[in-house]
Amino acid sequence: MAANYSLPTRTKAIRVIGSYDEQNLNVESVPLPSLKRGEVLIRVEASPINPSDVVFIKGKYRVNKPLPTTPGFEACGTVMASGGGFLPWWILGKRVACATNVSRDGAWAEYLIVEASRCVPVGDNDPDVASCSFINPLTALGFLECCQRGNHKVIIQTAASSSLGKMTYKLLTKNGITVINVVRRAEQAKLLTNFLGSQHVLDSSSPTFDENLKECLRTLQPTCFFEAVCGDMTDRIFRLLPTKSEVIVYGMLSNEPIKNLSPQELIYKNKRVSSFNIDEWMKSKSLWEKYFLVRRVQNELKHTLKTEIFARFDLSQHQEALDTYKKNMSRGKVVFRPHGTARL
Repeated sequence: MAANYSLPTRTKAIRVIGSYDEQNLNVESVPLPSLKRGEVLIRVEASPINPSDVVFIKGKYRVNKPLPTTPGFEACGTVMASGGGFLPWWILGKRVACATNVSRDGAWAEYLIVEASRCVPVGDNDPDVASCSFINPLTALGFLECCQRGNHKVIIQTAASSSLGKMTYKLLTKNGITVINVVRRAEQAKLLTNFLGSQHVLDSSSPTFDENLKECLRTLQPTCFFEAVCGDMTDRIFRLLPTKSEVIVYGMLSNEPIKNLSPQELIYKNKRVSSFNIDEWMKSKSLWEKYFLVRRVQNELKHTLKTEIFARFDLSQHQEALDTYKKNMSRGKVVFRPHGTARL
């Protein structure tokens, strides 16, 4: 069923060709598969670059699809056609945000087929911002749940100047939780302080970082640590946490495994190390819980869960877009606009 549109049979898409590597990306015209019941066809307006996309392109994501394939885990666009079923019919013709399925091609394309159950109407929200409605906002809400479940009143997070880090800071602070922010460069510390007015920002590149970290943790006593970097950073913070603290690992920006984690801290101080994966967390939710989470994201997209957009690119500019993203991760999201004009 179509919504008075001329339906495409092919789509231009960024493809990973041959082997997983950033240098093996190319824009190709590929056929669109037939819609199945419960699925919809979306004309993509915007799709962001996330850290998980970069990991996927390198072949280090938890799932590798058969090649060639299209990256991109979330998008915003208009539903053009339905494969049948009540939910696809209900969102037909609407602008939606969506999360792609790991078994299908991703969102860095002109058109996308996805299950209607993975779509949320976003109304007149900015499509660039709405395209970032799933991964970061839901992860931030997951972090809030972890804090509330563990009764954590003070937490520390690495990668605090990232889009997710800033969103987590705003959400947790709004809910009465003190956040200690660790960044990797002096300019990031300045940006975070000026942008959010955060009182607790630590620059890991500073020669006095360990001393500052020790004093800050001694004073504030955080009991939860959201870790996105790994390498030796995890243990540097882990050793200073109070007894019965919790480390939640959700990223590996250093591209290194956790190093030198002290068994004594685990055994004698009853500290715990766990992980957070947005897909697994969402799977644990009932249909009603998912509904209320998504509604909360919708309601706060323009405020607490708003994503700042730094740059926009056409699909053909994929290498420039990735380079811009990696050099400006603290300044906002980089999005692909398959049908729009690119502008910085």
